[in-house]
Parts: sequence; structure tokens; C-alpha cells
Amino acid sequence: MRSLLLTLSLPALLLIAPACGDTLGEPCRGHGDCSGDTFCCRSDKCSRDGMCTLSCRDDRDCPDDMFCRDKDYCLFACDSDRDCAQGFWCKSKDGRKMCQS
Repeated sequence: MRSLLLTLSLPALLLIAPACGDTLGEPCRGHGDCSGDTFCCRSDKCSRDGMCTLSCRDDRDCPDDMFCRDKDYCLFACDSDRDCAQGFWCKSKDGRKMCQS
């Protein structure tokens, strides 16, 4: 009986698991590629290729390792280009350094 329950519940868990994944900072082509509260930001300021990020009004709306850019979306904080993902550079904006494309 126990193995039957595991067999029946495993496919359900596999269907649910991808929706729970955190896609913050992941590349994307559209909003469907991002999960939870994240959305696909595709612009010259955010990421021309697309990046899952969060909406914000100020830095408090972003995780601790991110800043709010233009009261619009969160970008990762950095000290140098090495701190940023491929295709992003560490640039200053309003006295704060953040990874931008």
C-alpha cells in the first residue's frame, strides 16, 4: 500500500516542483519563463536578452543583494564586473553599483 501511495504521489510532486522554483536572475524570453512574483524584463536597461526579476518602488522591495532601478525593477548589487552574470557589467546608478546590460 505504501509503495502504491508513493507511486501515485510522485508524478503529482514532479508537476508541482517546477512551479516552486526560484527564477530570480535567470534568463528568459517571456513572462512564462519566470516563476512566483518574478517577471521577464527585456529592455536595454534591464537585459536585452531577458532576465527574471521583481517589480519594485524602492530598494526595500528587493532582496538584500539587489537594488531597485528607476522605481521599476530589481537588479543585482555588485562591486566589479566579475560579480555580474555574462552579458552584464557593474555600473553606478544613483551612487549604487548594480549589474546592468
